[in-house]
Amino acid sequence: MKENNMPWIIKFGKREHLEQICAGSLRFCSLSYYRNYEEKENEKGRKDILEGATDIIYPEITKSELEFVGLPEEVKHAKQLSLISRQDKYISCFSYFTEADIIEKKIISPSIFENAEWEYVLLFKNPNDLIKKLASVVGETLSSRRVLYYEESTQDKTNLTEFSKPKQFEYQKEFRISFPVPKAYPLGIEKVSENSCFVHYERVEGFICKTAEFQEKVIKQFKGK
Repeated sequence: MKENNMPWIIKFGKREHLEQICAGSLRFCSLSYYRNYEEKENEKGRKDILEGATDIIYPEITKSELEFVGLPEEVKHAKQLSLISRQDKYISCFSYFTEADIIEKKIISPSIFENAEWEYVLLFKNPNDLIKKLASVVGETLSSRRVLYYEESTQDKTNLTEFSKPKQFEYQKEFRISFPVPKAYPLGIEKVSENSCFVHYERVEGFICKTAEFQEKVIKQFKGK
């Protein structure tokens, strides 16, 4: 894929964490971690009970029946749903924007400034550089793409992937990087907990600045380039 067809991707966080990504260490968490987290944080409106699901089993309907009849309305309630992934995946999330979005529009909403953890923002103008260096460690199982946001009323939910989310989350504009949780951890992938790991790779060039100064500095640094 040509660079000018790729989105620019950004990530908010503490400066030291963003510098760590540029230096060659990116943290990944498992899909099961995010499902459990969103279950607990439901009052904040983030809950996506189908996060990365590839098989969905409702207690009163067999798997084979579900594949033919589709997903019943009741299954949307978390307490009545069991999520079964064929294989748990590690994911790391960024937000994606076109060059025009970032330079011509105000993509930083006021709510972002309310999060003390998001004082800084990291921009990768060329995500391919990051992806290639991650792939050199992880191998061919690494996947990366923009998340596809679907209409819940029409989507066949037996074919969801870690790159599928309901349209209500479209505002997140996620760009995800994913790979299967390995049975044995090779050199370059450091398991740090039951639900997370770091991938260590060669340094990548990224642009970091304060979130409050992002629009002004990006225009000055990149407009016309």
